[in-house]
Amino acid sequence: MTDNLTRVYLPATLPLLAEFRKHGELVVSGNGGPGEAHAVTPTLREWYAEGDEEELEYVAFTRAAQAALRLLRAHAPDLEVEGEMQADLAFDEETRLKLFPGSLLKGQANLLIMPTLDAANIALNLFRGVGDGTSVGPILVGAAKPAHILTPTARVRGIVNMSALAVVEAQAATPAGT
Repeated sequence: MTDNLTRVYLPATLPLLAEFRKHGELVVSGNGGPGEAHAVTPTLREWYAEGDEEELEYVAFTRAAQAALRLLRAHAPDLEVEGEMQADLAFDEETRLKLFPGSLLKGQANLLIMPTLDAANIALNLFRGVGDGTSVGPILVGAAKPAHILTPTARVRGIVNMSALAVVEAQAATPAGT
């Protein structure tokens, strides 16, 4: 990482991100704006005297993920969401409840959010190989227009699923009556 580049992790809601896209800036305020941002700062570097840059980025990312979880719980308290968790615990309710008795998740997880694209690809291919369910994805988030990426190994079902998702996103983005 170069000295003139700082990656900032900002927990935000979709409406806040829409405002950012519209105006090109974020206003940090008490009226619904973000309450915190996370980055590798001189203070963090000092606190983690032994840490390398990648480790420090992970700390900032983790803190932002925890803040995003708090934000999600505040805006949607009825959702069954958990924070960081080993993948095996996401699918093993009995063990999860022994280790985390306060877990809000009931049964098995139906959505996993991965820290990197590499981790997501590994997990997706493992699930495809051992599971008998239908996978949908990868789903591209944040594009200005509905668009998704298909891998060369995509099967007909995957192409149909992703096409349907893109159509629904396009319809949702189209103003009523047009």
